[in-house]
Amino acid sequence: MESAKESILSYARKSFTGHERSGEIKPDMGKKKGNVFTKQTLTLVGIIVSVIICALCVASDVTGLFTKADIDVKGIEDRITGLIETSKDVIQDISAVSKTLEAAVAENPESEANEEPAKELDKGTVVRVKDGDTYVLNINGEETTVRLIGVDTPESVAPENYSKENTEEGKEITNIVKEKIRKGDTLYVEYDISKTDKYGRTLAYLYFEDGTMVQEWLLENGYAQCVTIQPNSKYANRFAEIQHNAAENGIGLWAYFYKTGQLPHPIEGGACD
Repeated sequence: MESAKESILSYARKSFTGHERSGEIKPDMGKKKGNVFTKQTLTLVGIIVSVIICALCVASDVTGLFTKADIDVKGIEDRITGLIETSKDVIQDISAVSKTLEAAVAENPESEANEEPAKELDKGTVVRVKDGDTYVLNINGEETTVRLIGVDTPESVAPENYSKENTEEGKEITNIVKEKIRKGDTLYVEYDISKTDKYGRTLAYLYFEDGTMVQEWLLENGYAQCVTIQPNSKYANRFAEIQHNAAENGIGLWAYFYKTGQLPHPIEGGACD
């Protein structure tokens, strides 16, 4: 009977973990397995319990037949009693497996259904910074002028016939950005619905190598204000929250340049609040 018990337990261990270690059952939890363990547990428990019940019913019928035939069934009864006890132990062990897996699922609730897919980002190498919100990157072997989506910094290199005037604050922010983002640095590029603007510039969200978004860094430090131009509004709410915090605390240009709460220059598309 012990060999039968060990066989069933071994099968259970292999089904759930792929391992068999000194009688311990340790489920492997991957990020994408989620509630699959719970379904596997219930299915296996149901199958094994059903098999055991059927086996006991058959054994009981066989015992009855032997009794009617005046056959001494003492030895058979003893073995059936042992089988029943062993079956109880197996069911208890399977229950322990189930509880272990359910606890593991509770600690790691992620599943394929609710896990956000990893972003596919282009990789760009910085060629130069034009101003606070416009950079030239080498993307896939081509020099590309990238305009940041969702933020606007004061102008510093606008031509004379441009609608916005250059400011000393704009020059200050450009110098800060040039210190932060240097030639040869790697930035990762994420696009939104519209990939270019009317000037032919690529519109994108940029990320430093540590995963920080450039737009969020600018807003957190009060170097930019947020602006939403549809249809590119993927992170507009997030940007508005960051800007609100910077404004409330007088961070960066919010200490003086943006202090009145009025836009320092016209924004096409409207600012986000």
